[in-house]
Amino acid sequence: MEIQEISNILKSYSFHSKAAVCNNFSHRFVHPYQIQLKDTQDESFLSPTELETFALFCVLAEGEEKQLLVGEEGEAIYEEIITAIRTNDVPTAPLFQSEIPHEHDSDIRVMAMALNQFPMQHNHFIKFYRYNYFFHYQSETLDMPELFQKKFGTSYEDVKTFGFVYAYLINLIRIGKMKKEPLLFLLEQYPHVTELLTIEREAFKSVQQKFTNDTEQYVYGFKFFYQYPFIRHDGKGYMMLPHLVTESTSTSMYFRFTEGENNKLRELCGKELVEDYICHVSEQSKYFHQVVREYEYTTKKKQSNATADVMILQGDSAILIESKSMSPRLNVRNFKLKDIEYTVERTVDMVLQSYDHVKNRFQHDYFPFGEDVHIKQDNIYGIVLTIEDSHVSREQVMPEVAKKLNIDLESEEYNYICSNIHFMGLYNYELAILNNVDILAYLQQRNANQQEWCHYDATMFSGAFTGKIEDSVDALQAFNEEMRGKVTTVLENYSTHS
Repeated sequence: MEIQEISNILKSYSFHSKAAVCNNFSHRFVHPYQIQLKDTQDESFLSPTELETFALFCVLAEGEEKQLLVGEEGEAIYEEIITAIRTNDVPTAPLFQSEIPHEHDSDIRVMAMALNQFPMQHNHFIKFYRYNYFFHYQSETLDMPELFQKKFGTSYEDVKTFGFVYAYLINLIRIGKMKKEPLLFLLEQYPHVTELLTIEREAFKSVQQKFTNDTEQYVYGFKFFYQYPFIRHDGKGYMMLPHLVTESTSTSMYFRFTEGENNKLRELCGKELVEDYICHVSEQSKYFHQVVREYEYTTKKKQSNATADVMILQGDSAILIESKSMSPRLNVRNFKLKDIEYTVERTVDMVLQSYDHVKNRFQHDYFPFGEDVHIKQDNIYGIVLTIEDSHVSREQVMPEVAKKLNIDLESEEYNYICSNIHFMGLYNYELAILNNVDILAYLQQRNANQQEWCHYDATMFSGAFTGKIEDSVDALQAFNEEMRGKVTTVLENYSTHS
């Protein structure tokens, strides 16, 4: 079976039976802390992205929809479709209207695949911790609880509670430790939240096809299930992809919150809120000796300027962090060259800004740790944190940085940039810090190994997550107790009402 045939095959089957298949397989992945994946070496291994692509075909396929996708015949068709999805290869050259592969063809493929697969494999609990902080943030200029209530008609407290408890109960049902009645009770208690996560099938098709309108794009393209895991069809609601509820009540809820808003709000959230959170996370580290927030200073030319967003002192080393609200454009997943080039260019500019602070301004124009503290240039590291990782290859970015600086790729200065300037998604940083990882030790190890400077994982803190909450910082452990308490409260309320 070819991927182009899937729609014609699925349009004969009822939406009810197709949704049931999606729901059944999605249950296997559900966990309140992290997606549950089976052995990837197993030939029968099903990845979340494969199931999400299958679900996309199920929703978009139109036809008589009378047959049932059940029994041995249904299983055989499902397996054929998954195989077609799994083996589909998207040649980038035709997409770029070229007869030959792009110079960075393999990097672009990895970029698209990473955007599809990696976010879903992130630890959900870290994300709940982040967005709990975001949506409870209040200052003189930004009242997130009020803005959230105004936009969605409910509190993030309810959204967060539903998302975590839903996944917790589904997991208990999946492993045979609970019947489905408490889950049904939860759905009854939070109809205002389930409504936020539900979209009419026709409306889903309308918004989805604006971004992904070619079967060749279904595998990599953005799927609106991440915002709406529940689909309503013919007056009935279907829990299409339960494993996406945690994502839809954390990361995707933030993007829905800023979507369609004016630039002032987006910039304010990106500048004030995200910077404050990065500082908050940094202050949780037991390794850092001093954490200083951004402040204004006057240059030698009597001009007003700002320091790096967060400045960290650890022993005889310093880490300067720049925070950016940038997230990958949706069309990067569809191999749109202009969006890919835009992402690379933005990343180059961010690296240049970080380098400027590290090399030219820190300890020249401003002294956050005092003028008596002098740090050797080799021990100063710059990190650019974007709210979401674009998974741009360092091999695409660093040579462009050198070109902008007009320096040779064999020069000591270029080596310094490659060894001491990093860019990554916020998740990689918070995962490490909140799980008590000494990131300076990691940066020093990278610095000493030139062969690893441009590796794809050069922007990741390997081994950061142990999988044990008790190994994390106190703040994350306290949040875990709070969330487990919400599960207990729901089950106690269920017992009272039953």
